[in-house]
Order: sequence, then C-alpha cells, then structure tokens
Amino acid sequence: PNPFNTQTEITFPAPAAGKADFRVYDMLGREIIQRTIDAVTGANKIVVQRSDAASGSNPMNKITLFSKSLQPGIYFYKINYKNKALTKKMIVTARP
Repeated sequence: PNPFNTQTEITFPAPAAGKADFRVYDMLGREIIQRTIDAVTGANKIVVQRSDAASGSNPMNKITLFSKSLQPGIYFYKINYKNKALTKKMIVTARP
C-alpha cells in the first residue's frame, strides 16, 4: 500500500522473462536505490523494506530491498523492462 511505513510491495507484469531495472529517486532526482531484477513471466513483486535485516523466504519473482536511506517523504520509483518504463510515486511515512 501507499503510503507505507516499514514495507511496501510493488508489482509489475512481464510478458516474458528478462532483466528489469528498478530505481528509486528522491524529490530532487537523486537516485536512492538501483537494482537489476531477473523478472519472470507473469507477475513480479518487489518488496521495499526500511530495514537492514533480511527475513523470510524469497521466491524467484519476489525481490526484497533493504534500505535505511528511505527517510519519510515522497519518492518516485521507475521500472524499465524491454524498452517500456513504469514510473509511480511512493510515499514513506514516519515510523511509529
């Protein structure tokens, strides 16, 4: 869900397996996160967590990114896959 506090899931479809580029930018356009993802055919899920600790299982189409650098604020994420791009807003709230 958006906004999120400690974790959010981003899904995107892929008509075929391939490499996808995932990036997160702050409001000033600075790149905060960059990962290359091995997308699978069908639904792909990216989990963004505000922590450094890994947890749980990680199926092939679920990528978990751990980042303490996501302070409360507005960010934009961009997924590039086979000459197509998806850009959306992501709102991070303060931890309780």
